[in-house]
Amino acid sequence: MQVLASVIVELAPIWLVVWWWPERRKSTRRGVGLNCLGAALVASGLCSYIGAKYFGLVLFGRQSVMTGQQSTGAAVFVSTLGAALILLHYVFRAISPFTRRFYSLAMKPMRFVRSRAAPANSATVADVPSIVAKLATLKDGSFVVFMFDSPAASGGDVVNLQYSVERGAVGLDWVLLGQTNIADKERVAAFASRLGHPMTERVMNDVHYLRTEGHGLDSLGASIIVELYRMPRDAELDLVTEGFEWPPKT
Repeated sequence: MQVLASVIVELAPIWLVVWWWPERRKSTRRGVGLNCLGAALVASGLCSYIGAKYFGLVLFGRQSVMTGQQSTGAAVFVSTLGAALILLHYVFRAISPFTRRFYSLAMKPMRFVRSRAAPANSATVADVPSIVAKLATLKDGSFVVFMFDSPAASGGDVVNLQYSVERGAVGLDWVLLGQTNIADKERVAAFASRLGHPMTERVMNDVHYLRTEGHGLDSLGASIIVELYRMPRDAELDLVTEGFEWPPKT
C-alpha cells in the first residue's frame, strides 16, 4: 500500500497538470510544452516532498525514513528541474521573435533573387485563392510569383506579381526590379488603394517593394491581373514558388 500511495503521489500531479493545462486543452496539437511539463514536475516534486517528509512514503523506489532526508532531496531535485523547464520555456518565448526576424531577413534576399528566376510551372487566376491559402500555412520566406505579358503594361518586360510570407503574415508584394513593375508603381498602388488595400513601400537589402497585408489579398491580386492588366481569367500565368510546389503532388 505504501508503494502504491507513493506512485499515486508522484504521478497523479503530473497527469492532472498535463490534463488540465489550458494552453494544451485549447490547442489542436497533442504535444506538451516545456512550461506544462515543468509545472507538472514542480507539482510532483512538492507532493512527493510532503509525502516523504511527513508520511514516510517511497520516492523513486527508495524507502524514506521518518526524517525523509534521502527522498526529500530527490523531491527537491524534481521540483528544481521543473522550475528550470518553466524558465527555459519563457527564455525560448522571449527570443522567438528575434529568431523569426533573423530568418526573415536572411530569406528576403533569396526571395527577390528567386522571383526573377525562370518559371517552372503555370497557373490561372482561378488558382490564386488556393495558392494564397496555401501560403498562409507556411513559414517566413515562402513566396509565389505570377509572371505574364500584358499589352496594358507600361514597361517593356513581363509583369511580376508576388505573394510572400513575412513575419508570419501573407502579403502582396509589388517588387520594384523589372521595368514594368517600376514604371507601374504608382498605378498599381493607386489601384490597390481604391480597392481598400493601401500599399506601403519597404526596402530590404537595397530592394524596394510595395506591400499590403490583410484580408482579400487573393481578390486584389486577381483584380490587378484581370482588371488592371486586362488578362483573361483562363490565361496561363508563369509561376515561381518557394517553400511549396504547385500544383500540389497527389
